[in-house]
Amino acid sequence: MPSYKRMGLSDLSMKLRGIVGEIKDEMIGVYSNGNEEKSNIIITRKGLCSVENEEHVWILYNDIVSVSMSEDNKNSDTILINKKNGTRSILVVRGRRGRFNDALEFLRFLMRVAC
Repeated sequence: MPSYKRMGLSDLSMKLRGIVGEIKDEMIGVYSNGNEEKSNIIITRKGLCSVENEEHVWILYNDIVSVSMSEDNKNSDTILINKKNGTRSILVVRGRRGRFNDALEFLRFLMRVAC
């Protein structure tokens, strides 16, 4: 995935460092959903964090019950994540390589680490 970068905490902006600091976990990398600072998915050993503009949501791997694509599987950039507490999170992964979208790779990753 060209939008994914393996990074350390020192490679991040102060804003993203603060977000990673909330969970006190080792960061693995960052997936850029376009704009470097406004839309990212931070991947850590315990979970991932979807960052959109000024808001962010943590999704811990051990909280995930199931993952699936939204209705239009082939062209969807949306992953639906059902959690143990009964809530659902939506993870948007916008990148593509040719006819394949990066959301499918993220879906496979989440299926392996969480379910």
